[in-house]
Amino acid sequence: MGLANCTFEAPIYSIQEANVGQSIVRATEQDISVLDKIFRSSITGLCANDYPSSIIEPWANSVKAESRLKAIAEGKVWIGLHEGNAAGYLVAIPGEIVALFISEEYAGRGVGKRLANLGLELAGGTKQEVVVESTITAAPFYEGLGFSEISRGYFSHGDHGLEIPIVNMMRLPA
Repeated sequence: MGLANCTFEAPIYSIQEANVGQSIVRATEQDISVLDKIFRSSITGLCANDYPSSIIEPWANSVKAESRLKAIAEGKVWIGLHEGNAAGYLVAIPGEIVALFISEEYAGRGVGKRLANLGLELAGGTKQEVVVESTITAAPFYEGLGFSEISRGYFSHGDHGLEIPIVNMMRLPA
């Protein structure tokens, strides 16, 4: 996928479990092309079984790489690394996990769960409710993190004009 050969700042979070080699770093402006590759890989590879092809291609091309620069500058974008390679990314704000995408080649290796846990912490931890607009594909993943479906709808983030079905989910405070 070409996600290697990137230079990242020192990890904010580093996981030192046997054979894991994972860390999380804050994204920088230089990472926008890597974020774009992860986004496209996640949609075309992981979501293809749950969405029709008439949605997958326009969706995968719906976000300009540069559109992530504001969130990067505000420190809201995090990259999950697996053995030094960019494997996924997270955008979180108080009360919401805005985006969590994992490259197809790294799915199931724990990077998504680590990013989601960071997202929960950044969104308010156990002190407030946290919402997410989940893909149909990722809904079981979020259920495993304690989220419950509250409704169905379409993505509200972005100006792409596409109707991408999602599952609105919420995790209540502990």
